[in-house]
Amino acid sequence: VWSSFLEWGQPNTYNQTIRASYTLPFNAISWTDFLSAQLDYTGSFNAQRGSDALLQLAGEPVNTIQTASTINASGALNVSGFFEKIGLKWEGFSANVRSNWTQNEGLALPGYNRIVNDRGFFELDPMLTFGRPSSDLRFEAAQRGYLTQFGQFNSPFIFDSNTTVNTDATINFGSKVSLNLNYQQRQSDRIQEQFRVLNGSQGLSFESLLANEQGSYSTTAVLLSSIFKATSSSESTVFEEFKTLRLAAARRLAVANGVDNGKVDTEGYPEAYSSLHPEVLLTALVAAYSGKDINTTSLSPFHRFGLPNWTLSVNQILPEVFSRFTLNHGYRSAYSVNQYQNNLAKNDGFFNPENLDIKPDYIIGSVVLNDQFNPLIGVDFETKGLWQFQSSILLDRMLNFSFSNNLLTEIRGQEFVLGMGKRFSQLKWSMMLGGTRQYFTGDLVLKGDVSYRTNETILRALDEALAPQVTAGQERFSGRLTADYAFTNQLNIMAYYDHTFSRFKVSTAFPQMTLRAGLSLRYRFGN
Repeated sequence: VWSSFLEWGQPNTYNQTIRASYTLPFNAISWTDFLSAQLDYTGSFNAQRGSDALLQLAGEPVNTIQTASTINASGALNVSGFFEKIGLKWEGFSANVRSNWTQNEGLALPGYNRIVNDRGFFELDPMLTFGRPSSDLRFEAAQRGYLTQFGQFNSPFIFDSNTTVNTDATINFGSKVSLNLNYQQRQSDRIQEQFRVLNGSQGLSFESLLANEQGSYSTTAVLLSSIFKATSSSESTVFEEFKTLRLAAARRLAVANGVDNGKVDTEGYPEAYSSLHPEVLLTALVAAYSGKDINTTSLSPFHRFGLPNWTLSVNQILPEVFSRFTLNHGYRSAYSVNQYQNNLAKNDGFFNPENLDIKPDYIIGSVVLNDQFNPLIGVDFETKGLWQFQSSILLDRMLNFSFSNNLLTEIRGQEFVLGMGKRFSQLKWSMMLGGTRQYFTGDLVLKGDVSYRTNETILRALDEALAPQVTAGQERFSGRLTADYAFTNQLNIMAYYDHTFSRFKVSTAFPQMTLRAGLSLRYRFGN
C-alpha cells in the first residue's frame, strides 16, 4: 500500500470530453437574416482498466476503450421574410420551417493491453481526442500490438449509431387558416463483432470471427392512395394488387443483381427471386400500399416517401353568427422496420439450398405501415346564443406484414363523434346551508356526446387456399350526458351519466354493456 501511495497508485479510469458550438452568422447580413443555423458537437473518450483477475489470467492488461459523440445541426427559415427580401409580400401570410438533424455514435473496443493513462491511444488514432475514431481503429490497434492475444478472451467490439431527422413547417394565412407539416426519420444500428488477434507471417492482424448487425428504422410515410380503396373482411383490392406486383418486383431485383430473367420457376418468377422472397414481398408491399410505381420503388428496406404529414385548421368562420367556428383535418402515417439484422446465413453460401433463391442481405421480422385521419373532418362551433356543437370523423389503419409466415395483419377502424351543448350564463339560484339561505351565480353547461366506433382485425395470407380471417374486432357505442355548474371560480359540481355498449365480431366474445352515473365535486386551490 505504501509503495503504491508513493507511486500515485494504479490508474483505473481515464475520461475526457470536448464540446463545441457554432452559430452561423446569417443575422449579420441583412440579405440572409431570414435564416438561422447552429452546429453543436459533443465528444467523449473513456479508457477503463480491466479486473485484476483477468490480468492474472491473461498475463497482460485487458482494458476497454469507449467513445461517444453527438452531432446536432439545427436550422430555421422564415419563408415570409425571404419573400419580403425578393420584393414579394402578402398581407397576413407567414411561414416558418425548422429542421433538426442529430447523430449519436459510440464504440467499445475491449482488449486494450496498455495502461489506462498511456497516451499511446491518441497516437493510434488522433480522432480519439474528439470521441469520433476512424472506422479502422480496431484493425490498426491489432497491427500495433495494442490488443490482447489472450485466446479465451471473448468480449465483442461494439459500434452504435443513431440518426434522427425532424422537420416542421407552420404556414398561416391570416388568423383564420393554419397548416402544420411534419417529417420524421429515425434509424438505429448496432454492430457487434467477436474477434481475435492473429500473429502470422505478415505480423499481427485483426480477425473477425462473427459480425452481427441489427437495428430498427422508421420514417414518415404517405399511404393515401390505398386507404379509401375497396376492402372488406373477405377481399381487398390493395392486397390483390400487392400479390400481382410481386412479379415486377422480382424481375427488377433479378436485373439489379445480374440474374438472368429468362430462367424462371414454375410460377414464372426468376429462379433466384421466387414469389415468397422477402425482398420481393417488401418491394411489392410498399408499392401497393403507398401507390408508388413498382418500376421506381426502392429495392432497399429503408424506404423514403419524401412527403410530410399535416394538420389543417380553419377558424373564425361566419363570425357574425358564431362566437367560435373551427374546421379541423389531420393526417399522420409511418413506415417502420421494427427489427432487422444482417443475414449470417450468407456466410455459408449465396443461395438458399431449399428454393435456390438468393439469400437476402437482411433478416426482417416484420414491417408496419400505419396511417390515420385524426380527424378526417372535424367541426367545432359555438353560436352567439351559447349553443355548442362538435362533430368529427376519424379513420385509422395498421398493416403488419410478418416475413416468418407471410401473413398480413390488417387493423382498420372508423369512429363518428357527435356532441351538443348549451351554456346558460350567470344562472342564479339559492339553497339552505346551515340554516341560512345562500345565493349563487354561475354558468351551467349541459352537454351530450355520442360516439360510434367500429374496428376489426383481419389476417390475409398469400396462399390462395387460405381465406381472409377476422380474428378480432368490435362495434362500440357510447353516450355521455353531463351537467356542470360553477358555484365560484374554484368550486364546480358535475352530474354525469355514461352508457357504453360493445358487440364483438368474433363468436367467442359476448356483448358488453356498462352504465355509470354520479356526481363529482371539484375544488381548485389558488386563483
